Amino acid sequence: RLRKAAPHKALSYWPGTAGGWHVLTAYSGEQAVTLAESTGELDLAFVDVVMPGMSGFETLDTIRTFHPDVPGVLVSGYSKNSRAASLENDKRVVFLVKPFGAQALRSAIEELVNVQPAEPQLSKC
Repeated sequence: RLRKAAPHKALSYWPGTAGGWHVLTAYSGEQAVTLAESTGELDLAFVDVVMPGMSGFETLDTIRTFHPDVPGVLVSGYSKNSRAASLENDKRVVFLVKPFGAQALRSAIEELVNVQPAEPQLSKC
């Protein structure tokens, strides 16, 4: 866990800092879920699609049971698969293909932290 004075808190699979954010680091999907469940506020989840244990998709889905509106940056060394493509309409998710630069990551984070929580979807019965 890295503590740094910042207005936002992020959960990341990769250790390090993210532009002044307070970063909580997990080394597996299960550990990320445990951290997310125990933290009161979470502004962003940054996860690799391929991680030990749970996939990044499963990790983000599970984190959203505790933090329903948390945006996520999903990263992968592979191009988008069908699961990643299914998230294209979710304005709370950005998919980055490795390698990517600092500017791409910064843009993704800025885009996501400025997105409003998802509106409830009404369905016809």
